[in-house]
Amino acid sequence: MVWSISLDRTWSRCQKQYFFQYKMASSTASDEQRNRAQFLKELMSPELWQGKLVHKVIETIILPAVKSRFWPNPEMVVSEAVALAERQFAFSLNKTYESVPKKEAKGDYCVLTPHFFGTSDDREIFDEVIDVVSNALRNLLISEQMRSFLMGRPQYRIEKTHYFKVGNTQVQAIPDLIMLNKLRGGFDIIDWKVATTSGHYDFQVGVYALSIKATDWLFEKAPGEIHGYVINLLESEPAIALADPYKVNDEVLSSIIDIAYEKIERIEALVKGRKWQELNIDDFMFARSIGTCALCNWKSMCVEMSNGSPAKFLPDSQPRPTQLTLPFD
Repeated sequence: MVWSISLDRTWSRCQKQYFFQYKMASSTASDEQRNRAQFLKELMSPELWQGKLVHKVIETIILPAVKSRFWPNPEMVVSEAVALAERQFAFSLNKTYESVPKKEAKGDYCVLTPHFFGTSDDREIFDEVIDVVSNALRNLLISEQMRSFLMGRPQYRIEKTHYFKVGNTQVQAIPDLIMLNKLRGGFDIIDWKVATTSGHYDFQVGVYALSIKATDWLFEKAPGEIHGYVINLLESEPAIALADPYKVNDEVLSSIIDIAYEKIERIEALVKGRKWQELNIDDFMFARSIGTCALCNWKSMCVEMSNGSPAKFLPDSQPRPTQLTLPFD
């Protein structure tokens, strides 16, 4: 098993979703049901789509410009984001995915849940997403504090995959952005959020910090304290996050490892050493919330595979989140 933050969130939300997304889904298997699970894995809700659009534009347009010491014009960036969204929306609405493979479609590939499930083809979906995406990108690009914070760094690592081990388990971490902080002699981790509500991301930042420290050639460049910044781009001034970073030291990292062990063991108790064919979907618990089931891409497959009987909701079967706390400053 390769464990990750996103995998653990799926497990905590619904063990059956974990089964479909991380065990059954496959684009290369000869089994049609596994191919179907993979296709459903790639469906996006409008909310997920807007986040993906913002991340893609930051990754492919804004940060490459910043690395070249050029701060992009907000309206030009928004215009490019709208053009990308238009192509993806049309691809989904016209069901182009039925005739054009994902590899050929490249960045235009998109299948939105309201289009696929036939719940809506309303242009209002597009307009609402573009409103959020445009606000997020403008908030980032008109912020003088964000400009000062991001520009002129000696090194940027954008959406790079890192691996390290917790016990015998491989852990995958993909920070949105890692920057070397020359003044402090450490690294800054940036995680972009497009959210209307705030959350606690100390564990996520800690996992990213572990991935940096475990990458010897990288950490040796700046072995000082690692700071993490969770930047909500829907804040009118996203730089507000810069005033209160997550400060990751050895004590924090020790706690992160303990919690990761606990999370990994909880999953491996059910799946360790077993291929997907050896797994029984009925051993995986349903979501705690009926709302999770209502929005699940695999809900029809789930009912079909659950011994042919209607889905049952088991509210008391979901493992509780860890009670350990992290000593962040």
